[in-house]
Amino acid sequence: MIDTAAEIAANVRARRVSPVDVVERSLDRVAALNPALNALIEVRAPEAREAATALERRIERGDDPGPLAGVPVAIKDVVWEAGVEATDGSRALVGFVPEESATVVRRLVAAGAIVIGRSNLPEFCYRGISANELYGATSNPWDLERVPGGSSGGAGAAVAAGLCPLAIGSDGGGSVRIPASFCGIVGLKPTYGLVPREPQWPGWWSLTHLGPMSFSVLDAALMLDVIAGPDDLDPVSLPLIAADYAATVRQPGDLRGLRVAVSDDLGYVRLDVGVRERFWEAVERFRELGAEIEVAHPALASPVEVWNTIATVDNYASEGPLLATGLVGSDARSLIEPGQAVSGPAYAAARNEQYRFASVWARFMRRYDLMLTPAMECVAFAHGRTGPEAVGGEPIGEFFDDWCHFMYPFNLTGQPAISVPMGGAEHGLPIGLQIIGRRFADELVLRAAAGWERIAPWERPPLAETAAPLILDDEADAVAGARLQTRDGVREVRRVFSPEPGQRVVVYT
Repeated sequence: MIDTAAEIAANVRARRVSPVDVVERSLDRVAALNPALNALIEVRAPEAREAATALERRIERGDDPGPLAGVPVAIKDVVWEAGVEATDGSRALVGFVPEESATVVRRLVAAGAIVIGRSNLPEFCYRGISANELYGATSNPWDLERVPGGSSGGAGAAVAAGLCPLAIGSDGGGSVRIPASFCGIVGLKPTYGLVPREPQWPGWWSLTHLGPMSFSVLDAALMLDVIAGPDDLDPVSLPLIAADYAATVRQPGDLRGLRVAVSDDLGYVRLDVGVRERFWEAVERFRELGAEIEVAHPALASPVEVWNTIATVDNYASEGPLLATGLVGSDARSLIEPGQAVSGPAYAAARNEQYRFASVWARFMRRYDLMLTPAMECVAFAHGRTGPEAVGGEPIGEFFDDWCHFMYPFNLTGQPAISVPMGGAEHGLPIGLQIIGRRFADELVLRAAAGWERIAPWERPPLAETAAPLILDDEADAVAGARLQTRDGVREVRRVFSPEPGQRVVVYT
């Protein structure tokens, strides 16, 4: 049985468990499973042990260790940590070391969480998979031959396999919710601005949300309690909307008196048969929570072109200068260069359309408290592609992510949306139920998700039951967190990367 963040924090705070032991168990799981997953691309074992020891001393002195006391957490490689290399999955950013940490990182550490390392992603977070030329591909713990989703796929795989109870993800077009759906965990995209994103690279200003990834809804709420709230570094950050998200989730309340819209296609989305079947089964089960269910969605066409225009222009403005290094991968380049061809008026028109689209959704949601959709059109697909070959029996477009149509609309609107597991679809792989709220209704979204978890609990992938640390004997098999037999004895691997084609560097702790 893998402990949740809530259990770890309660036991550490009550001095029933040592944070040092918690971190060692986490590092053991990393050593056992990360060689197969490549979910974490850097594992900072000495620093994690040092932080755990310091926390234990604070507890012995009688200091408050914080609401996340001793909880191991992974930081996505796009999020800045002071003094820690942040490559965003790109060879072009090898050697970039931020001078200050993102506010979310500082808040997690101040709350007693222990950072064990950084999670994998696609280059610049552009794709719904988690593979890049610098660190390689992350695998799905339900099926190692399949992708975990992205761009927070390393985080999703790490949480699903129990390497750490919590991970921070970023979501500009589904990047928290896609891996949550594919890996069978909880992924929350809060209301835009609720969680500050600064300091960080520019780009996707109106799209990107930072949010919790966890195995339980309560853990997501605990993390949101810590990371939400205004920040003077972030001009679009919001005041704290709820004082205690975790307290809301712990309440056994139902959803009687609420109106819930449901749609399996938003009027234009193709999806696989198994996903559609699981969704309508979930809707029927959701009725047990007492809400009034109505099939409805706004009469809107797909906003994919609006999202693509904003994203590619932002890509060019943010990462375009890195093209001159010659180190940007061909796939990322193909999503940067189109932004150069978009005129200023066309970009402004797309921004205007984003706000119109958000306004239509806001008017629609005046009639409903919540909305349910599938999180994804499909289950996790095989490695070697940036998207599935087909959805609903029809081939998909190859430019950007023409298979995430339940995702990016709510990045355009800024509404809170959570993906929680709703069972298995094709090949027995997990798929998510997406619960969407009005802007600022994060508390209600979490309450509904917690209600769903109570009546339809989910399981971890079988891989998560493996816990015995491996001792590798070949450096060619090494990944971050692995333990390797060397001439100097068993050593822990901090990081493995490929700064140039054909070159492989192994860094030990």
